[in-house]
Amino acid sequence: MKNYIIDITHNRPFNAFYLLLGLCSTTSLLSIGILGIYISLFSIVLILVFIDLFINQTSSSIYKNTHVDKIFYFWMLISIASSLFGFFYFSTDSFEWQLAALSHIPKMIIYTLLFYLLKKQVNTTMYVRLIAVGILWGAILNLIWALFDAAIYYSNGYSITNELFSGYINALDVRYGMISLTIGGTIRSCGLNIDPANIGFLAPLLASYALKSRKYYLFLLSFISIFTSLSHTAFVGILLVSILSMLTNVKKFLVGLLLLCIIAVPIGFISNNDNGVSAAMINAFVERTEAKEDSSSESTRANYILNFPKAVMLQPSSFLIGTGYFTSSYPYVKNKLASNYEPYDPENTYIATYFDCGMIGFIAFLLLYYSLFKKLRFKCLNYNDSHCYILCAGIESSLLVFLFYHYTIYSVIMLLTIISIIEYDKIKIGNFNNYNV
Repeated sequence: MKNYIIDITHNRPFNAFYLLLGLCSTTSLLSIGILGIYISLFSIVLILVFIDLFINQTSSSIYKNTHVDKIFYFWMLISIASSLFGFFYFSTDSFEWQLAALSHIPKMIIYTLLFYLLKKQVNTTMYVRLIAVGILWGAILNLIWALFDAAIYYSNGYSITNELFSGYINALDVRYGMISLTIGGTIRSCGLNIDPANIGFLAPLLASYALKSRKYYLFLLSFISIFTSLSHTAFVGILLVSILSMLTNVKKFLVGLLLLCIIAVPIGFISNNDNGVSAAMINAFVERTEAKEDSSSESTRANYILNFPKAVMLQPSSFLIGTGYFTSSYPYVKNKLASNYEPYDPENTYIATYFDCGMIGFIAFLLLYYSLFKKLRFKCLNYNDSHCYILCAGIESSLLVFLFYHYTIYSVIMLLTIISIIEYDKIKIGNFNNYNV
């Protein structure tokens, strides 16, 4: 992988920006602050990549549009229509919710244009591979930083992330006044993101890639991140991708079982006999799990699920087309049969964001991701292609994690979707030329 990256960036140094595009999509904290205004490195790199793509585009697409391309365009179109519907839907309630409904339209246009331009490049395959490797490196960087942050906290009593990015926190009035959450003597480290929950996606992605490529030290890193981020999503996601990987190969099943045993024994020993950093991380995760199980407060997720059938009956229009990204909880709870008429945090509704674009968008999303997963998994099982392992791990993790959690790291998800579709198109026409990155 290292030699591959050096070769292609040496021949054309600007290619490094495609690698940075993938990496910076996972590190939203890395930004440049000027007079209190912070611009993420991802936004800067994305602009440079767009300029390069515009200059070097060909007259026609390198790969012809397949049914998956059409589903993607349809999904983006429905997403925009959903947001516009949400703007009018919330017109009698809250201007803030109207803005929330419209907030993702620019992003959808940008990523649709990025997909269109990438398909019109002579070096499309190389760009796709660089972006994929960048995302993988970004995931690794996030989990290593989360481990470092947690280790500093449990040994010295402060979060190095919160210290280094204090200017960012103050300027943007970050929720709770901190990025890595330090509460009750524990820390939920976010890596280089603004939300610890994002580890809930990056950790399963890395675990899935590690199992496919047999780089088990990366699996260990992803497993450790459960205790640095205290993310139950990471725990369940890693468990599910492990089971899925084991089901396809008996040898992998035995290796995975051995890995779990090797990991479980020291974890149990450390939590019972050690007073150091490792024990603090493990015990913090156990305490958070017990606290969630013992909580007697009303579950907003249960409230959402209970009111969902009522919303289908009373608000069929919003059910079919949705109201825009990160707004789905509102129309499904606010109806005549519900006792609570105030919107609450959409992040608390798990599967709610699957319906941000309504049932139509939900079906389009599943068709798109199932088609990608099926084709990429076929190539992973039959060809030794590390790049394809990354893409398959990303799509696989998305399908599993999003079944019970909200959208995480929007830029990463969209980049993975775009480059996976291009890889799908390449596989569809029988182009299996490999660059083992």
